[in-house]
Amino acid sequence: MPLEYWVYPVLKVLNVHDGDTFHALLDLGFHRSVDADLRLAGINAPELTAKDPATRAAAQHSKAYLAQRLTAAKHVGVQTHSQGDFGRWLATV
Repeated sequence: MPLEYWVYPVLKVLNVHDGDTFHALLDLGFHRSVDADLRLAGINAPELTAKDPATRAAAQHSKAYLAQRLTAAKHVGVQTHSQGDFGRWLATV
């Protein structure tokens, strides 16, 4: 039997760290929730701490874009894959 993945509804976006990472409160069901750091699978956004001013500007733009998309959506669901670097969960949104 193939493994089926659960999609966790996002109750609230708590913080957008950068263009590929955010912190959210996820609904686990049965009146349980967890807050988690999530890194978008397949996305590698520019770093906010880059030395190059153009790269930092692109990083600010990607962060603002992600924040806008997450807050504008009526419903956001997250499918987690594995826990990676820095304790973040790799996720498909």
